[in-house]
Amino acid sequence: MKIKNEALIFIIRNKLFSAIILITLVIIFLGEIFSFALINATQKGEEEAYVYNGFALYLEPEKISLKEEDYSFFEQIEHVSGVGGHFSEIIVTPIDTQNIKEHTGIEIIAEGNENSDDMVIVAMMDLKNYDVFRKEKNVYLIEGKYPKDGGCIIEKRYAQANKISLDDTVRFSTYKGIVDLRVDGIYFVDSDFEVLKTNEIGDSVYIYSPYNVIYMEYIDAVLLFDLEDTRSEGCSIYIDRPENVKYVKEIIKQKYNDEINIYDNTT
Repeated sequence: MKIKNEALIFIIRNKLFSAIILITLVIIFLGEIFSFALINATQKGEEEAYVYNGFALYLEPEKISLKEEDYSFFEQIEHVSGVGGHFSEIIVTPIDTQNIKEHTGIEIIAEGNENSDDMVIVAMMDLKNYDVFRKEKNVYLIEGKYPKDGGCIIEKRYAQANKISLDDTVRFSTYKGIVDLRVDGIYFVDSDFEVLKTNEIGDSVYIYSPYNVIYMEYIDAVLLFDLEDTRSEGCSIYIDRPENVKYVKEIIKQKYNDEINIYDNTT
């Protein structure tokens, strides 16, 4: 009690000095809070940037060609969440269904262009990890599953307009003839397709609409459309968290030495 009284007397007699000390302590306290918030924001920003960036490592074979067993090895490494990096696009025309002509921007006059009703099949490796389907990209799988064994996924608007459900078959005319694809999943694009005044291709612009894209697995498209399989040329490695990149890189180095160049995309 005596100490408290003496402290109070000191403060009363030295008001200016005491105020300076108090202000200094408040500044230090606020500085600590700000530093803590800044550290948390920085860590969160780094993690978000990592997730948004997609793949962590890019592998480029130097003295070998990657084979199926190499991809299987990469996928089985602890902390690897996916393998990707290759894609192909195939232009197709729907049979018995209509592509989606929903858009914002300028009005499009129907001109009956040859490819105005065309759609695009995009084949990707390890589709669930491809950047366009990561959570920051406003594209979400909302029903079903990612395609396997020759299946595909289609956009919600296309499915609704044509009354397509999971496990239904969609038919397309392609340069290989007529193909039938099973619908394994339905995805949703949470953004508008805007047509600008600079559009010079009329109603053919709908081929660029994200609503008119059918996705399927890369190897399935290679087999179905007799495409060149370029997986031997390299791939991207997705890793669950940034702190695990070094571990995965070391595992790959130990197995392949200088046979594969490893590029660290996280740096």
